Amino acid sequence: MRKIVLFALLLSLTSCKQMILFVYGIHNPRVVSAEEIEKNIKKYKLNADYNIVLSEEGFLKYYSENYSINELFIYTQNGKLVLPKDTNTCSSNTQKFVQYYNDSSLVNYADTTELNSFNQYFMNLDGSKVTIATEKPYVAVVFWASYTGRLNKDLSANWVGELKKDKDILVVCVNLDVQENWKEIEIK
Repeated sequence: MRKIVLFALLLSLTSCKQMILFVYGIHNPRVVSAEEIEKNIKKYKLNADYNIVLSEEGFLKYYSENYSINELFIYTQNGKLVLPKDTNTCSSNTQKFVQYYNDSSLVNYADTTELNSFNQYFMNLDGSKVTIATEKPYVAVVFWASYTGRLNKDLSANWVGELKKDKDILVVCVNLDVQENWKEIEIK
């Protein structure tokens, strides 16, 4: 009984949002090294075909477009964006979408240059330009960041694990952490 009262008191003194952030390990973005990103790739089991980062310009563009941190985009080999016909954006629907992305009766295809424009900002962890061989019919791009804590395991790693079972899709994980080799940028 004391534990329940203590928990209720603690909950009333703090906001639910702060409790959720604490439980999930979510924190403010901070500058990270390539070694720390590699450590988190292993920690969250983001075993993709490619593990890359965005350049500073790509990072700013991504956030200005208001995409989610843990985000998934699937493209055909011709560069068309694969979208579920069910437009509910709940993360559980994304998990289902990962299982049927190649069923043309359940998806739509969109010609888009907006999302493909991020390709020019992709870099290897060491900062060098990345070349991604797209020999498979589909390419999945999974965005993640260290500061989203357990969401990487609950969302991004699940997507990667499910997609890697399919031999027809190339999986690319893109880290959204602030890199130590960037110029100083202001994070709001």
